[in-house]
Amino acid sequence: MKQYSDGGFAGRVESKKRRSGATVSIYHSVQAGMDDDGGRWTAICEDHSAIISTDTLKGVRSAASQSYEWCEGCQRPHNTTQHIKPGANLGGANLRWANLTGADLTGAYLRMANLTGAYLTDANLTGADLRMADLFRANLFGADLTGANLTGANLGGANLTGAKLYGAIGLETMEAAE
Repeated sequence: MKQYSDGGFAGRVESKKRRSGATVSIYHSVQAGMDDDGGRWTAICEDHSAIISTDTLKGVRSAASQSYEWCEGCQRPHNTTQHIKPGANLGGANLRWANLTGADLTGAYLRMANLTGAYLTDANLTGADLRMADLFRANLFGADLTGANLTGANLGGANLTGAKLYGAIGLETMEAAE
């Protein structure tokens, strides 16, 4: 059996900074001296001390790359507003759980972007292209979506309380919120 010791840590296969900003390490459970009841391979979010185990290295690598699925700390939004400018091309971008509160995304291209659970409170999305974007459970409280194109966007469970939707395109099929 191959012996793992990345960075001098017994059983450690690798350690990488993830999209969430956290460092997640992968270990061979037994070689690292951990209980292997949950699986032979373990991922640990080093920043938040969360742990997940699986039976395969491929499975734990997949879990490690999506730490926001199993680590509460990684689920908290990280403020990414300073990196996004008006008119930005973010088509197909993964902005899941991103904190874009108050962001100026005027005319931004967000077609097919994953904004699941994103915080867009008071964001300016005037004229933004959100066609086919996934806004499932996104918080759009008070956001300005005036003239935005929402054709085919997934707004299931999204909070649109106080959002400005004047002239927004693609809302014809939505039921009116009460």
